[in-house]
Amino acid sequence: MPGESIPEDELADWFETCDTNVYQCNAVLQGSSVGDAKQLIATAGYASPRDSETYGVVEDKDTSADPIRVLLSPLNSINEGDTAELPILPDAIRAEFNDEDQSYAVEHVIVYRDGMDAATAKVF
Repeated sequence: MPGESIPEDELADWFETCDTNVYQCNAVLQGSSVGDAKQLIATAGYASPRDSETYGVVEDKDTSADPIRVLLSPLNSINEGDTAELPILPDAIRAEFNDEDQSYAVEHVIVYRDGMDAATAKVF
């Protein structure tokens, strides 16, 4: 990777922000990809990895105090329509977790949506 692909000043500024706010990433990664490691590190510093012309991070900044730029209301969106198709939610999911009582072996459990159980669940 050529050196000009890494914006060192930008990364140094992000490091300074992380250091000032005590954002840390402490992990032992085994069997993970480089992309997973970059995502984990960036997320710990409230950012996302950027892989484009340059490799760096995009900081996730709090913009809640900024003025509103666009506000959609019935008055300015009357002709826009609302054709969003909502997904069919499953009645249950099969969750995978590392069970501490079983020396962190991978275990599975079925988690039912409110009001559902093994007898009534139909969509998985």
